[in-house]
Parts: sequence; structure tokens; C-alpha cells
Amino acid sequence: IIPYAIDYDFFCLNSKGNIRSELGIGEELLIVHVGYLGPQKNQLYSAKVLFDIKKYLPSAKLVFAGKGDNDYEGEVRRFVEKRNLTENVVFMGHVRRETVRDLYQSADIALFPTRSQGGWLSPFEAMAAGAPVIVKPSFTAASIIEKEGLGVVTDRFAPAITEMIQHREEARNMAIKAQSWIKDNLSWERYGAEVVRIINEV
Repeated sequence: IIPYAIDYDFFCLNSKGNIRSELGIGEELLIVHVGYLGPQKNQLYSAKVLFDIKKYLPSAKLVFAGKGDNDYEGEVRRFVEKRNLTENVVFMGHVRRETVRDLYQSADIALFPTRSQGGWLSPFEAMAAGAPVIVKPSFTAASIIEKEGLGVVTDRFAPAITEMIQHREEARNMAIKAQSWIKDNLSWERYGAEVVRIINEV
């Protein structure tokens, strides 16, 4: 299997965006979850994580970016309202790629409680933008992330967030390492070279 490449140059480019200001978010902890709203992307889990950490981080913000307007979004919104999280959660809906980049670059943590599926693009785009990431062990690329030390792989997101907040420098160093690893290992040039090598070998 040859992992396809990440558009590193796009996501690492400092767009100098001001997404926090646009969303009315100041210095609060900013958590982002990018992806279409659906059970596979598991936004409800992220909302539950926010509920857990709000007990000791009452001003933490969670931003969902991705197409919704479906029954699953309604389920997530009902949970948010029932748990008094309305002031802590932003539903952005479908956004431009540039906005996704701005979110990742502004985020303190990017969550990917995604269930097992064929693709694994989003966490690596977040890493390319410099965001520390947390993924579930069931995520397709969890083994690579864990092996290379690119992010946190766990079923317990709330304690992981607490740990990252308490050790911000370590989390930042992990994000820098991940960004560098992607630049060195997930370029289109490397992908193309591997494809050509295998074709020649066959």
C-alpha cells in the first residue's frame, strides 16, 4: 500500500486568517472537528468529550466544520442543547478549503473520533497545518500515527486533552514533528516515485 500524498504546501501556508475573531473566540481552548456530519465521522462523540472537559474548562470551544442538514446533525444539536453546551459549540456547515486550513492553524487540538473507513486524509491535513491531533485506535491510519509519534491514539479523548493542556510544550513539539514527517514522507513526488518503482518491479 502506498499512502497518497497530502497537499503540504497548501496546509502549511500561513494564511494569516483571523478565524477566531470571526467566530467570536478569544484565548479559549479551541477544539475543531472537520468532516461531514454523520455517524462515521462521530461528531456526537466530540460533543460528549466537550461536555466532560467543560467541568474544568468552562470556556472551551468546539467547532464543527462540514456539511450537515441531516438527521444526524439534529441528534448532535439536541445533545448540545440538552447539556447546556450551546455557548461552547459552533456549527459552521460546509466551508471552503481555505477556511479548513485556517481552523486547523488556529486550533489547539483537532479531534478525529472517526470510525474505521477507507480514507485517512483529514488528520494528516490537520498535522500539515500544525494542529495537534487525537484519533481513535479504530481509525485507518492510527497505526502509522502511533508508530511515528505524530499524534495521540486513544479511546479516551477527554483525559488526552487534559494531558495535552497540562503539557502544552510536548504537544507543540509533537505537532512540529508531525508536520515535518508529512513534508518528508507524504509528498506527491514520493508517491509517484513509489508507484513507478513498483511498476518497474512488476
